[in-house]
Amino acid sequence: MGLAFVQGLPEDITLSQLVGVIAGSTLLGAAGGLDDWREMRPLPKLLVQIVCAAVAFGFGVRLRGVFGYPIPGWVSALGTVIWIVALVNAINLIDGLDGLAAGVSAIAAVSFAYLGAARHGYAAALMAGSLAGASVGFLPHNFSPAKVFMGDMGSQFIGFLIASIALLGTLKTTAAAAVLSAGLILAVPIGDTAFAVIRRIARRQPPFVADAEHIHHRLVRGGLTDRQAVLLIYLASALLSLVAVVLAKKS
Repeated sequence: MGLAFVQGLPEDITLSQLVGVIAGSTLLGAAGGLDDWREMRPLPKLLVQIVCAAVAFGFGVRLRGVFGYPIPGWVSALGTVIWIVALVNAINLIDGLDGLAAGVSAIAAVSFAYLGAARHGYAAALMAGSLAGASVGFLPHNFSPAKVFMGDMGSQFIGFLIASIALLGTLKTTAAAAVLSAGLILAVPIGDTAFAVIRRIARRQPPFVADAEHIHHRLVRGGLTDRQAVLLIYLASALLSLVAVVLAKKS
Protein backbone atom coordinates (compact mmCIF):
# COMPACT_ATOMS: atom_id res chain seq x y z
CA MET A 1 0.00 0.00 0.00
CA GLY A 2 1.42 3.35 -0.98
CA LEU A 3 1.29 6.53 1.04
CA ALA A 4 0.37 9.78 -0.77
CA PHE A 5 1.27 12.85 1.28
CA VAL A 6 -0.46 15.20 -1.16
CA GLN A 7 -3.48 14.23 -3.22
CA GLY A 8 -2.58 13.66 -6.85
CA LEU A 9 1.14 13.15 -6.30
CA PRO A 10 2.87 9.79 -6.95
CA GLU A 11 2.96 7.48 -3.95
CA ASP A 12 6.74 7.04 -3.76
CA ILE A 13 6.94 5.84 -0.15
CA THR A 14 4.94 2.92 1.15
CA LEU A 15 3.32 2.86 4.57
CA SER A 16 5.66 0.02 5.52
CA GLN A 17 8.71 2.12 4.64
CA LEU A 18 7.40 5.05 6.66
CA VAL A 19 6.88 2.77 9.66
CA GLY A 20 10.45 1.52 9.24
CA VAL A 21 11.85 5.06 9.26
CA ILE A 22 9.78 6.07 12.29
CA ALA A 23 10.52 2.89 14.25
CA GLY A 24 14.24 2.86 13.51
CA SER A 25 14.80 6.56 14.16
CA THR A 26 12.75 6.52 17.36
CA LEU A 27 14.59 3.50 18.75
CA LEU A 28 17.97 5.00 17.84
CA GLY A 29 17.01 8.39 19.26
CA ALA A 30 16.03 6.73 22.54
CA ALA A 31 19.34 4.85 22.63
CA GLY A 32 21.16 8.12 21.95
CA GLY A 33 19.33 9.73 24.84
CA LEU A 34 20.46 6.88 27.07
CA ASP A 35 24.01 7.41 25.81
CA ASP A 36 23.80 11.11 26.71
CA TRP A 37 22.56 10.22 30.18
CA ARG A 38 24.87 7.29 30.85
CA GLU A 39 27.61 6.90 28.27
CA MET A 40 27.35 3.62 26.36
CA ARG A 41 30.40 1.63 25.38
CA PRO A 42 31.23 1.65 21.63
CA LEU A 43 30.26 -1.98 20.91
CA PRO A 44 26.72 -1.88 22.41
CA LYS A 45 26.22 1.49 20.70
CA LEU A 46 27.21 -0.03 17.35
CA LEU A 47 24.98 -3.05 17.88
CA VAL A 48 21.97 -0.80 18.54
CA GLN A 49 22.71 1.10 15.32
CA ILE A 50 22.87 -2.17 13.37
CA VAL A 51 19.55 -3.32 14.85
CA CYS A 52 17.88 -0.01 13.92
CA ALA A 53 19.28 -0.23 10.39
CA ALA A 54 18.02 -3.81 10.13
CA VAL A 55 14.56 -2.66 11.25
CA ALA A 56 14.51 -0.08 8.46
CA PHE A 57 15.62 -2.70 5.93
CA GLY A 58 12.97 -5.11 7.13
CA PHE A 59 10.27 -2.54 6.42
CA GLY A 60 11.53 -1.85 2.89
CA VAL A 61 14.03 1.01 3.33
CA ARG A 62 16.83 -0.49 1.29
CA LEU A 63 19.40 -0.14 -1.47
CA ARG A 64 17.83 -1.44 -4.68
CA GLY A 65 20.74 -1.48 -7.11
CA VAL A 66 24.19 -0.08 -7.84
CA PHE A 67 25.42 1.51 -11.07
CA GLY A 68 22.52 0.25 -13.10
CA TYR A 69 22.67 -3.34 -11.92
CA PRO A 70 20.19 -5.11 -9.61
CA ILE A 71 21.76 -6.67 -6.54
CA PRO A 72 20.93 -9.85 -4.59
CA GLY A 73 19.04 -9.62 -1.32
CA TRP A 74 22.00 -10.24 0.96
CA VAL A 75 24.03 -7.51 -0.77
CA SER A 76 21.08 -5.15 -0.42
CA ALA A 77 20.80 -5.96 3.30
CA LEU A 78 24.52 -5.57 3.94
CA GLY A 79 24.78 -2.38 1.87
CA THR A 80 21.73 -0.84 3.56
CA VAL A 81 22.99 -1.56 7.07
CA ILE A 82 26.49 -0.27 6.27
CA TRP A 83 25.06 2.89 4.68
CA ILE A 84 22.77 3.72 7.60
CA VAL A 85 25.33 2.91 10.30
CA ALA A 86 28.01 4.89 8.44
CA LEU A 87 25.79 7.97 8.12
CA VAL A 88 24.64 7.78 11.74
CA ASN A 89 28.26 7.79 12.89
CA ALA A 90 29.30 10.41 10.34
CA ILE A 91 26.78 12.95 11.63
CA ASN A 92 27.56 11.97 15.22
CA LEU A 93 31.32 12.41 14.77
CA ILE A 94 31.06 15.74 12.96
CA ASP A 95 29.06 17.16 15.86
CA GLY A 96 32.21 18.60 17.43
CA LEU A 97 31.60 22.35 17.09
CA ASP A 98 28.51 24.40 17.84
CA GLY A 99 26.14 24.36 14.88
CA LEU A 100 28.27 22.12 12.67
CA ALA A 101 26.15 18.95 12.53
CA ALA A 102 22.87 20.88 12.31
CA GLY A 103 24.11 23.07 9.45
CA VAL A 104 25.67 20.25 7.43
CA SER A 105 22.50 18.21 7.94
CA ALA A 106 20.34 21.11 6.76
CA ILE A 107 22.43 21.50 3.59
CA ALA A 108 22.23 17.76 2.88
CA ALA A 109 18.49 17.68 3.55
CA VAL A 110 17.82 20.59 1.16
CA SER A 111 19.82 18.81 -1.52
CA PHE A 112 17.95 15.54 -1.04
CA ALA A 113 14.66 17.41 -1.09
CA TYR A 114 15.54 18.84 -4.50
CA LEU A 115 16.77 15.52 -5.90
CA GLY A 116 13.73 13.69 -4.54
CA ALA A 117 11.35 16.16 -6.15
CA ALA A 118 13.32 16.06 -9.41
CA ARG A 119 12.82 12.29 -9.54
CA HIS A 120 9.12 12.64 -8.63
CA GLY A 121 9.84 11.33 -5.16
CA TYR A 122 7.62 13.92 -3.53
CA ALA A 123 7.09 12.10 -0.24
CA ALA A 124 10.86 11.68 0.24
CA ALA A 125 11.30 15.33 -0.75
CA LEU A 126 8.75 16.37 1.87
CA MET A 127 10.56 14.36 4.54
CA ALA A 128 13.88 15.93 3.56
CA GLY A 129 12.36 19.41 3.49
CA SER A 130 10.88 18.89 6.95
CA LEU A 131 14.26 17.78 8.30
CA ALA A 132 15.93 20.80 6.68
CA GLY A 133 13.39 23.13 8.29
CA ALA A 134 13.85 21.53 11.71
CA SER A 135 17.65 21.77 11.42
CA VAL A 136 17.55 25.43 10.34
CA GLY A 137 15.11 26.21 13.16
CA PHE A 138 17.49 24.58 15.64
CA LEU A 139 20.55 26.50 14.42
CA PRO A 140 19.85 29.86 16.15
CA HIS A 141 19.96 28.01 19.47
CA ASN A 142 22.87 25.74 18.54
CA PHE A 143 25.23 28.06 16.64
CA SER A 144 28.25 29.36 18.54
CA PRO A 145 27.90 30.16 21.38
CA ALA A 146 25.33 27.38 21.68
CA LYS A 147 22.52 27.49 24.19
CA VAL A 148 21.15 24.04 23.27
CA PHE A 149 23.06 20.92 22.23
CA MET A 150 21.72 18.01 20.16
CA GLY A 151 23.87 15.38 21.85
CA ASP A 152 24.02 11.78 20.64
CA MET A 153 20.24 11.61 20.74
CA GLY A 154 19.91 14.37 18.15
CA SER A 155 22.92 13.56 15.97
CA GLN A 156 22.11 9.85 15.66
CA PHE A 157 18.43 10.57 15.02
CA ILE A 158 19.31 13.05 12.26
CA GLY A 159 21.93 10.72 10.78
CA PHE A 160 19.39 7.90 10.59
CA LEU A 161 16.82 10.15 8.90
CA ILE A 162 19.32 11.46 6.33
CA ALA A 163 20.48 7.93 5.51
CA SER A 164 16.89 6.72 5.13
CA ILE A 165 15.82 9.69 3.02
CA ALA A 166 18.80 9.14 0.73
CA LEU A 167 17.78 5.51 0.24
CA LEU A 168 14.14 6.39 -0.41
CA GLY A 169 14.62 9.48 -2.55
CA THR A 170 17.95 9.01 -4.28
CA LEU A 171 19.62 5.61 -3.93
CA LYS A 172 16.42 3.71 -4.65
CA THR A 173 17.18 4.29 -8.32
CA THR A 174 19.86 2.20 -9.99
CA ALA A 175 21.53 5.09 -11.83
CA ALA A 176 25.21 5.65 -11.14
CA ALA A 177 24.51 9.37 -10.87
CA ALA A 178 22.17 8.75 -7.95
CA VAL A 179 24.86 6.95 -5.97
CA LEU A 180 27.41 9.62 -6.86
CA SER A 181 25.01 12.40 -5.88
CA ALA A 182 24.44 10.99 -2.40
CA GLY A 183 28.17 10.51 -1.90
CA LEU A 184 28.94 14.09 -2.94
CA ILE A 185 26.22 15.64 -0.81
CA LEU A 186 27.53 13.83 2.25
CA ALA A 187 31.22 13.88 1.28
CA VAL A 188 32.36 16.00 4.24
CA PRO A 189 30.93 13.85 7.07
CA ILE A 190 31.59 10.59 5.22
CA GLY A 191 35.17 11.55 4.37
CA ASP A 192 35.87 12.78 7.89
CA THR A 193 34.55 9.53 9.37
CA ALA A 194 36.43 7.33 6.89
CA PHE A 195 39.72 9.08 7.61
CA ALA A 196 39.06 8.86 11.35
CA VAL A 197 38.56 5.08 11.19
CA ILE A 198 41.65 4.59 8.97
CA ARG A 199 43.73 6.87 11.21
CA ARG A 200 42.76 5.04 14.38
CA ILE A 201 43.30 1.58 12.90
CA ALA A 202 46.73 2.69 11.62
CA ARG A 203 47.58 3.81 15.16
CA ARG A 204 46.21 0.53 16.54
CA GLN A 205 43.45 2.38 18.37
CA PRO A 206 39.79 1.34 18.62
CA PRO A 207 38.02 2.88 15.58
CA PHE A 208 35.12 4.28 17.60
CA VAL A 209 37.08 5.94 20.42
CA ALA A 210 36.90 9.74 20.18
CA ASP A 211 39.92 11.87 19.36
CA ALA A 212 40.64 15.50 18.47
CA GLU A 213 41.83 14.90 14.90
CA HIS A 214 38.63 15.56 12.95
CA ILE A 215 38.55 18.15 10.20
CA HIS A 216 36.95 20.79 12.43
CA HIS A 217 39.60 20.25 15.11
CA ARG A 218 42.36 20.65 12.52
CA LEU A 219 40.83 23.86 11.15
CA VAL A 220 40.66 25.39 14.62
CA ARG A 221 44.24 24.36 15.40
CA GLY A 222 45.20 25.93 12.06
CA GLY A 223 44.10 29.34 13.32
CA LEU A 224 40.39 29.59 12.52
CA THR A 225 37.83 30.44 15.15
CA ASP A 226 35.08 27.94 15.86
CA ARG A 227 32.61 30.00 13.81
CA GLN A 228 35.01 30.37 10.88
CA ALA A 229 35.69 26.62 10.83
CA VAL A 230 31.96 25.86 10.87
CA LEU A 231 31.21 28.35 8.09
CA LEU A 232 34.06 26.98 5.95
CA ILE A 233 32.68 23.44 6.27
CA TYR A 234 29.21 24.78 5.44
CA LEU A 235 30.67 26.28 2.26
CA ALA A 236 32.41 23.04 1.28
CA SER A 237 29.22 21.04 1.88
CA ALA A 238 27.14 23.51 -0.13
CA LEU A 239 29.56 23.47 -3.07
CA LEU A 240 29.70 19.66 -3.13
CA SER A 241 25.91 19.52 -2.94
CA LEU A 242 25.65 21.95 -5.85
CA VAL A 243 27.96 19.71 -7.91
CA ALA A 244 25.77 16.73 -7.01
CA VAL A 245 22.62 18.54 -8.13
CA VAL A 246 24.20 19.60 -11.44
CA LEU A 247 25.38 16.05 -12.13
CA ALA A 248 21.95 14.69 -11.31
CA LYS A 249 20.27 17.14 -13.68
CA LYS A 250 22.57 16.04 -16.51
CA SER A 251 22.06 12.33 -15.86
